[in-house]
Amino acid sequence: MRNLKHLYSIISILLLVFIFHGCASGPTIISNSIPYDVQQLIKVIKSENVSYSYVPNPQGDKIEVGGTSYSVNVPLKSLFNELIQTKFQNIQSDASNKIEILLKDVKPEYIEPSFSAPSHNLGLTVEVKVVKDGKVNSKSFSYSTTTSIKKPGMATVVDTKPIHELLLKFVVAIDKFIDTQYNVQ
Repeated sequence: MRNLKHLYSIISILLLVFIFHGCASGPTIISNSIPYDVQQLIKVIKSENVSYSYVPNPQGDKIEVGGTSYSVNVPLKSLFNELIQTKFQNIQSDASNKIEILLKDVKPEYIEPSFSAPSHNLGLTVEVKVVKDGKVNSKSFSYSTTTSIKKPGMATVVDTKPIHELLLKFVVAIDKFIDTQYNVQ
């Protein structure tokens, strides 16, 4: 009888572990591709050789939001790679013309008000530096967004659409800045 109680206790504990583990939130994934309608606005610069680099910010690796987390470094790197590969046909690590994109600042804020659903604010600052024909020009862009957070059961669900739209603002702004540096009409 004692062994049976012990067995039921172990099964109960394992069942609770599986239930709570299944409800716990894992990392939230932010889309890392440029939508077709935005891609169509990117003007191709065929004749230039460029080198390109993205410098992430460690604060953008894991942003904690009420029980879950997400990265902005991973999707930004993919989005900027896609932008540069679409814009320039000749990307070479030793080119004299260079484009460097730096995630300078990451400002996450989790807001849990008393009488409404929690939300999450995210502010980012990205700097782009263009070296063309020995001349250096740089510009910083700062944008922010607010997204809703839902907590069905034990999980935390972040609405990722506003975050993806925020990242796309940087893609569009950097694309336009590069166009001005290369006199693209």
